[in-house]
Amino acid sequence: MWAAYQPTSRTARDALALISLGFGCGLTSREMLTVRGRDLAVLTDGLYGVHVGARTVPALQEWSADLEDLHDRCPRDEWLLAPGWAGRTVDTLNRVRRDLPGDHVPSPRRMRNTWLVTQINSGTPATVVMRAAGLAEAAFLRRLAPYLPMPAPDTELAMLRGGHDHA
Repeated sequence: MWAAYQPTSRTARDALALISLGFGCGLTSREMLTVRGRDLAVLTDGLYGVHVGARTVPALQEWSADLEDLHDRCPRDEWLLAPGWAGRTVDTLNRVRRDLPGDHVPSPRRMRNTWLVTQINSGTPATVVMRAAGLAEAAFLRRLAPYLPMPAPDTELAMLRGGHDHA
């Protein structure tokens, strides 16, 4: 709703692109700036995802419809975020964020961390999350550990014994 109630259609689209690519796909600031309309696609499960370089990131289910909306509104060769702007630097993203009104404009790093925590908390194996996020190592787990719940001791024991009672 925050994106829909921006004062102009340009800021509404930028806001929707920012939160869809951040919360929905866990992209970095630099990755957000490289996405064009042609990079949004329906994947084999019928929901949307985004192609980022050599990898494809499926959007969290609740964000797929927003990517579809952006896909329908964005010409194939146009930048999804900050269309028409010549620069593609992190400063471009900072300028976009400055143009969005309100006291709490989403932070790309926090959105990515929220996406990572959501994936791990939902049971997605760390190796799958790492590949989708474009990470070479699992160091992100150390930083996000305070936000990852620990199971009850009996469940933890079953997990470590290779039992599947927790599944």
